[in-house]
Amino acid sequence: MRLPVVTVMVLAAFALSGCLDPPDKRPEADALRSDVAGMPGVDAAELHYEKGVALDPADVDLRVRMADDATTEQVAQVFVAAYDGFLDEHAEEEGNLEVRWHDDTLELRSFEPRADADAVRAAALAAAGLVGRGRLLAQVTTQDVETEPHVRTSMWLWLAPGADREALRSERRALRAAFDDLLLGHVDTRLPRRSR
Repeated sequence: MRLPVVTVMVLAAFALSGCLDPPDKRPEADALRSDVAGMPGVDAAELHYEKGVALDPADVDLRVRMADDATTEQVAQVFVAAYDGFLDEHAEEEGNLEVRWHDDTLELRSFEPRADADAVRAAALAAAGLVGRGRLLAQVTTQDVETEPHVRTSMWLWLAPGADREALRSERRALRAAFDDLLLGHVDTRLPRRSR
């Protein structure tokens, strides 16, 4: 009995995927975590690494807590160090960085990146310069960004209690101005919820 060509191709794909076993790069991920943990301005760095399987890349998740007296440049350097690792040893893996600084969160997402480290540094520096204006979430991504420099940032800012709609508009303009000619995705400013 002869199997249809499509069936043979599907069976071959399953057989091949079972043979493909991506390398375990946990030692490299641990080394990256250790490097970041020792950087100026860093209080702590944690790593979650999940090894890839056939057709599903590994996840490299770094969580970093910055010291309160850290500088925007130190935050940007953490982004660069993490991105260099994502770009080099973990280029075919999903790289995620979460940086907590004061009450703010700055994130980096990387998968099959095309951006250079200078572009990531510029986005991180601009985002870090906005910390302290309220509660900020800035998401920097190098994944699926076709337009040069292949880095895009989206931001959400929750203003402090007492802020009004004029402050809302002013802060939105400030967020956009901070990024000037850098690529921006979603930009959202929100007033604090009123207590009932």
